[in-house]
Amino acid sequence: MRFFGYMPQNDSISMHLLLSFDTQLFFLINHAPHTWWADLAAEAFSGFGYAWILWLIISIILFIRKERKDHWFWVPLGIAAGLCYIISECALKNWFGRFRPDSLDGAMIVGTIPASFSFPSSHAVVAFAFAYLFSRKEVHWKWMYTLAVLVCLSRIYLGHHYPFDVLGGAVFGIVIGVGSQWIDAIIHHVHQRVFHRPSKRQRKTV
Repeated sequence: MRFFGYMPQNDSISMHLLLSFDTQLFFLINHAPHTWWADLAAEAFSGFGYAWILWLIISIILFIRKERKDHWFWVPLGIAAGLCYIISECALKNWFGRFRPDSLDGAMIVGTIPASFSFPSSHAVVAFAFAYLFSRKEVHWKWMYTLAVLVCLSRIYLGHHYPFDVLGGAVFGIVIGVGSQWIDAIIHHVHQRVFHRPSKRQRKTV
């Protein structure tokens, strides 16, 4: 079994056991009953998540409901979107170089397998980064994590990712969400100091 694009001769027993468990868990989820409606639902979750449509719709709804006057609403979301692409697609996938599970005998594949490597799942990275940011904007939106889990499960069910791919993606997504909020706070602080600094006359008056 390959994880980093090659098979090391002196691979540890623990790594073999870990990857074996990952494969068995993959088959357990991937071999769930494939009905036409289940395939359609999984492809919908997967497709909407990848195309950013799902997250864009939710962003607009939340913006209209709660944050119309908040001009900074889109800043952490934009930062997260950029970081998700750069860190997951451009850096981590190429660094780990894990092959997708379509090469496994008995894997049930639905739809077209992406050309990129498997670890981490970019769907999971995006899903959990946005779930974190949305739940921070609206405390009652903790259910967003349930939606993120469904997106992740759809990737395994469709045969496009291993469980560890989506688990790793979830961890990286949360880290990106936290980091995006932190960067947003710094930008907001600098903006306040530069553009809302009191004039000399105002300071003298105070």
